[in-house]
Amino acid sequence: MTHLKKYFAAATIISFLFAACKSSTNEKKDAPKPPPAQGKVDAYIVATATIENDIEVPGSLAPFEETNIQPEISGKITGIYFREG
Repeated sequence: MTHLKKYFAAATIISFLFAACKSSTNEKKDAPKPPPAQGKVDAYIVATATIENDIEVPGSLAPFEETNIQPEISGKITGIYFREG
């Protein structure tokens, strides 16, 4: 019984394939096809070049905060013992 189902499935698939491959009778085989439409095309010549990414503008820098460092006592400064940041 299972062989019968396999043969039936194979026959069905083969018949669908033959039906799909069949050429249509409505097509005219000798009819000339129209030429493809021709349109206007713009073309450009491409060349390599370097791109500068620098901007020069006039201006000045101002700090967000300012402070004055003054000694509380008179004397000579021998070292600055802090990290900038």
